[in-house]
Formats: sequence, C-alpha cells, structure tokens
Amino acid sequence: MKKIILAGVIIVLGFTVNSCYYDKYDELTAYQKLTSPCDSANVSFNKSVMPIFASLCNNCHSTSTNLGNVILDTYQGAEVVALNGKLVNSIEHTSASSLNYMPQNVTTKISDCKLKIIENWVSSGSKNN
Repeated sequence: MKKIILAGVIIVLGFTVNSCYYDKYDELTAYQKLTSPCDSANVSFNKSVMPIFASLCNNCHSTSTNLGNVILDTYQGAEVVALNGKLVNSIEHTSASSLNYMPQNVTTKISDCKLKIIENWVSSGSKNN
C-alpha cells in the first residue's frame, strides 16, 4: 500500500514539475514588447508623428474634414498648428478653454509617450523628415 501511495506521489510531482516548464518565447516576451520604452528622442515627422495623427486626429482634422481649420494629414497643415502653439496646448490640455482639448470626446489625454514625441518634434523645429 505504501508503495502505491509513494508511486502516486511521484507521478503527481512529475506532472507538477513538468507543468511548470514554460518555453513559448513569444508568449514570454509579449509583455516586454507591450511595455517597450518610448522612443521620443529619435523623432521624425513621417515615422513618429504622422502615425499618431493618423490614429487619433485625422478623423476630424484632415484635408477632407478640416474641422476648426486644422489639417493634420499633411506636413504643411501640421506645421501651422505646431508653430503657432495650438497643437501642443490642445494635446497637453493647457489651452484656456477645455473645448480646445484634443482629442475630444475622450476622458484622458493622449499617452505620455505620444505627447512627448509630438512635443519633441515641435521643440526641434517641426521638421519635415
């Protein structure tokens, strides 16, 4: 009887030890990929800023919609609001009126990473690169 119980314990421990081994690299590194550091130092208009505008702004601020006379789907339009200060003020929520806070119809500002990317692009001269 003791041999049967001992054998059962060994089998259970064998399954337990094997079940703890986890070697799926993609699943193990998924969290790291999601929490990768923000690259706000190497900012370019086309690779860094335009994707943010495309995902958050262009539904309302494009050449076809042009709400508030703000166009963000072209460099020329983005440069205008970058240089006059409206872009950073509205996304930082520092403008005088909350009606100017962007993006509208959301309860929070854009992510700190995206905000830093846009701020760095503006502070480095809003270059078309």
